[in-house]
Amino acid sequence: MMSNSIAVELGQRLEPDLLETCRRLGDIAEDGTLFIVGGAVRDILLGRDPVEVDLVVQGDADELAQRAVQFRLALRTAASQFMTVKLTIGTREMDIATARSETYESPGALPDVAPSDIETDLGRRDFAANAIAVSIGSMDFGRVIDPHRGVNDVQAAVLRALHARSFRDDATRMIRAARYASRLQFRLHAETEAWLKRDASNISTVGPDRLRNEFNRLWREEKPVEGLIMLQSWGVLDHLPTASNWVSGLYSFSMSDREAAVRPDDVDDADVHWALIATTVGTEFETLTDTFHLAGSSRRAVDDIRLWKERGLASFNEAKTTGRPSDFTDVLALFEPAALEALYLTGDATESRVIASYLGTWRHVQPELNGNDLLEMGMSQGPLIGKFLDQLRKARLNNLVLNRDGEVQLVRQWMGRGSAVADES
Repeated sequence: MMSNSIAVELGQRLEPDLLETCRRLGDIAEDGTLFIVGGAVRDILLGRDPVEVDLVVQGDADELAQRAVQFRLALRTAASQFMTVKLTIGTREMDIATARSETYESPGALPDVAPSDIETDLGRRDFAANAIAVSIGSMDFGRVIDPHRGVNDVQAAVLRALHARSFRDDATRMIRAARYASRLQFRLHAETEAWLKRDASNISTVGPDRLRNEFNRLWREEKPVEGLIMLQSWGVLDHLPTASNWVSGLYSFSMSDREAAVRPDDVDDADVHWALIATTVGTEFETLTDTFHLAGSSRRAVDDIRLWKERGLASFNEAKTTGRPSDFTDVLALFEPAALEALYLTGDATESRVIASYLGTWRHVQPELNGNDLLEMGMSQGPLIGKFLDQLRKARLNNLVLNRDGEVQLVRQWMGRGSAVADES
């Protein structure tokens, strides 16, 4: 009965092109060897549309991937050291893993893997609710493999680790527990919670890159602070440098009226949260960036919080003396949008109002005239063109000109004065 039911759910919950891809991959795999596993099965059982679909094959994932290429199902493949192959199918990427066993030499170490069967593969997973597989073979489509009673756990909204060493083998499962519990509104099984609390100190065995990546996934959840509060209650944050004030700092902004801030499309939620955390760490910026090996936009967002504390706020206060949008823009343009979003959430009313205007409108303001227009008006090539365009931008910001005609008139006034551009912005 379950097989028939979940086969129907697969048809209803998977996007049609994804369902067709899975079926075609099942056709070219040996019968009974290809499975949808993990979160996708859990979500289907919950009546949710899966965010992504991971596949496991009893056999060689690389061989199956190459067959998919030969049958023109995929355009290319990329393999990893953990017997996983990434297929690119149209605009979609899909992971196919070889069913495998895992052993851990020490807490926090990456696992040693070896080929195995689907039941063994399910036994290496984090929670029983994620240790369910559904066959997508052509002969047994929808057959459920559930050796750890994960279906029961999904129905009971419970997260249950598969064995007592789970959090010692891989302490990132603690962060995943918080993510799943907050997103799905699941509770930890009592024994699992006891194991997690007992082994909370093992979070310090996780390398900085893996630690950062797991927290980035938490930051991108709909309710990241709810998950963070769980980690605090389990004692996990006690073993992470700088984390003692995270909950109080992030909880205060998440409960404020400003939670629904304007979020620019080009800003990653993870970067905003690292910037928010940077507002809580006092002067321990280097400790924060080193512990989580922050780099790229996340590192820049944290560095900008430090820059704001050191001199940005003073420059902002100077701009308040004129109140001109152009003066505020000159200051705020030096900072990453993610850092500004964090400052919007944590600043006073004036800071928040101005930052919201900058992120939403001011940073996009540009004059309608361009360099070619100024050359056509008789200006000589040179640095004066850039100076005029910058002043036009400021004039538009400050509503001194409202359209192209106004810009033309203003430029003609400036040209009449020679090379000296009056700062009328």
